[in-house]
Amino acid sequence: MRFLMRIELPTQQEKPAIGSPGFEDQLTRVYLAAGARSAYSNCVDGRRTDVIVIEVEDIRELTPRAKLIFEFLNVRPTILPETGNADHFGF
Repeated sequence: MRFLMRIELPTQQEKPAIGSPGFEDQLTRVYLAAGARSAYSNCVDGRRTDVIVIEVEDIRELTPRAKLIFEFLNVRPTILPETGNADHFGF
């Protein structure tokens, strides 16, 4: 099963480590440890928001994967199923 994990990153004022050298490498390692197949960044309401695509065999794997993100960034990711089905939208 594929899921989208939406992560709203804290600002540098909220988490000073964000501006430190090597932060992006650390973030990449955390995303990979969480099982990211791909990652996308955007700006939503003036904040960096990443979306990673993860694949799990068992839905119970979602909590430990989200916990990795929470422990690193101190944010709660939003998890949505990824249908990958264009028919869902009537296309």
